[in-house]
Amino acid sequence: MAVSKSTSSLPSHCFNGDIRPSLVPSRATPQKWTILEETSDLSKPHQTILNGQSLKDEFSMEYEQKLKDVRELLKSEELENQIESLMLVDAIQRLGVDYHFQEEIEAVLRRHYMEATTSFDGYSLHDLSLFFRLLREHGFFIPAAQEFKQARNQPLKWYTWSMASLSDPSMSEQRLELTKSITFIYIIDDIFDLYGTPEELTVFTRAVHMWDSKAIHMLPKSWKMCYKALLDTTNDIGYKIYKKHGYNPIDSLKSTWASLCDAFLVEAKWFASGHLPTSNEYLENGKVSSGAHVVLIHLFYLLGINKRTGGAVQLDDISELISSVAAILRLWDDFGSAKDEQQDGNDGSYIECYVRENPGLAVEIARKRVVDIISREWKNLNKECLRLNQNSSNSSFTKASLNLARMVPLMYSYDDNQQLPVLQEFIKSTLFDDTFLVHHPST
Repeated sequence: MAVSKSTSSLPSHCFNGDIRPSLVPSRATPQKWTILEETSDLSKPHQTILNGQSLKDEFSMEYEQKLKDVRELLKSEELENQIESLMLVDAIQRLGVDYHFQEEIEAVLRRHYMEATTSFDGYSLHDLSLFFRLLREHGFFIPAAQEFKQARNQPLKWYTWSMASLSDPSMSEQRLELTKSITFIYIIDDIFDLYGTPEELTVFTRAVHMWDSKAIHMLPKSWKMCYKALLDTTNDIGYKIYKKHGYNPIDSLKSTWASLCDAFLVEAKWFASGHLPTSNEYLENGKVSSGAHVVLIHLFYLLGINKRTGGAVQLDDISELISSVAAILRLWDDFGSAKDEQQDGNDGSYIECYVRENPGLAVEIARKRVVDIISREWKNLNKECLRLNQNSSNSSFTKASLNLARMVPLMYSYDDNQQLPVLQEFIKSTLFDDTFLVHHPST
């Protein structure tokens, strides 16, 4: 292989007259260096380091002043009785510097604890959640239920509805928002079953129709927080849907809650007066009081079906589907004889109404009729899903609706000990089974 003799591309100092490269330049002169010279050079830009403790002192003074400022802020009268003090405590803890202010933080939390034990007035839903978490973390006893102690407290069961309906791991946000609406269905149901006179329930229903925070003064003290939380949560869901899909469905969401309370009120008046409706009257009202329409309409908007279909699919187009899911849920609920934990209210059942309507009829025949109606509603539900699936944009909604109906037997199949063993096994396999988690890591 020929080697080029041209040296124009190499620096001239690399050669001593021949082709051999030189490791040391031919005219290299050793550079003289002394420790004094280096020290002198270093001292110019770093005089503060070498001149005693000036930098350290300056930093310490600034550090101590900032600690003092925060301590004074925690003690400040301006933060007295204000949520800002809790937000400040939360920020300090998140920064990991709370060990500097343990006494001040303790004083702030104790002040809030003493005031909140007498009244929660003035706290928003966000304020309450922050208050609850911070005081629980610091060892203060804050019971979750004070106003409605007999109401069901089953967050895992409520979330299971959403988890089963929206099984896609990417729908975590929708599951969380849907669980909020499901939670309020249970809580409001318990308010109507276990608390209040028909007159008080009428006032609550009227306030829900008004959908105005000013209506809170109409309500008993113990109900104000529930009403405000319902408004705040639903308005927040509507705003999130607006940000994601470009439209705010708050009017439709408000209507679902108003109709739910109307149905609850009808049932409350029936059974408070001892009046037992006909089986058809009971079932038509029961479809609404099941809350299925609240869940499915929230689902419709959370999944953005209106936007996906370009407005081609409206709520009227899914009314038959909603009716079938609601009937399945209501009749399965009535089919069992068990009650949820801590549920002492009596809201009747289709079987009871049907037997009373047909004197001498055996209960087993009435139960068989319920099974036949459930079977008929399932056929109608499948037909509606096939019709809606002609537009592929509806598939996520129809799948969620079918999953919701499929979950109903698990939710109401009580054993002799008033437990739900099939549901418990489903939750265990879904949340804790290794095989499931491998295939659904984000569920």
